[in-house]
Amino acid sequence: MNQPSAEQMKQELIEEHRNINVDFDDWAEPVYEWFEEYLAERGIEWSKEGGATQSRDMTWSGFWSQGDGFGFGGEIVNKRFKKYVTEKKYPMLYKLIDDGGFVKMYWHGDSRSFRNTINVEAESFGQIHGEDHPLKDIWDVEVDKEIERLESDLDEDLESMNKMMYRKLEETYDNLTSDKEVWESIVANDLNSITNDEGETAWVSVEDEGFEIQSIEEVTQDE
Repeated sequence: MNQPSAEQMKQELIEEHRNINVDFDDWAEPVYEWFEEYLAERGIEWSKEGGATQSRDMTWSGFWSQGDGFGFGGEIVNKRFKKYVTEKKYPMLYKLIDDGGFVKMYWHGDSRSFRNTINVEAESFGQIHGEDHPLKDIWDVEVDKEIERLESDLDEDLESMNKMMYRKLEETYDNLTSDKEVWESIVANDLNSITNDEGETAWVSVEDEGFEIQSIEEVTQDE
C-alpha cells in the first residue's frame, strides 16, 4: 500500500462519513427542544398533530435551495397572552382575560411558503358581562382594535421566529457535519480505517495522528 499521510487518510475518512451525525431523523431533536422551551417562555404552545402518534406541527426543508425555510403551528390561549404581550400595550386584552373571557390565537405550519395564517377565537365583553352592560360596546370596540393590532404583530413575530429557527437548524447541521464533529464520531465508532484493493487496512492513530498498516488476514488471525 502506498502510504498516504495521516492527514490525507483522515480527510478521506471524513468525506466518506460526512453525514454520520445527521443520517438519522432525530439529529435535530435538541434544536426542537430548545425552540419548544423558547416558545413556552413567551406563552406560545407548539401545536401537536397526528392523533395517537403525536408529533410537533412543523414543516421545513434545508439547506441548499432558495425556497428552503421553516414553519410551525402554535397557539396562545387566555393567560398565556400575559407572557406574550404587555398590559401597557394591550390593556383591554388583559381586562378581557382578567374578567374571565376566552381568547385564543392559533396557526398551522405552512409547507408552501412557511408563512402562517393566524386564526382568532374570542369572547366579547357582552358575552361575559351581559349585553345590557353600559360599557360593553366601548370595551368590545377597543379589544377588537387590540386583537387586530396583535394579529399584525404576531404575524411579524412568527416570520422572525421561523427565520431564527431555520438558522438554528442550519447552524446545528453545519456543526454536526464539520470536520471536527465528523472525526470524533468516526473515532468513537471505530471507523478510522481504510482498506485498499490488496486487502490491506490502514488505521489512523488517534494519539499521534500517525497511521499503522496491517493486512486483513492479520487482523482475522488476531481476532
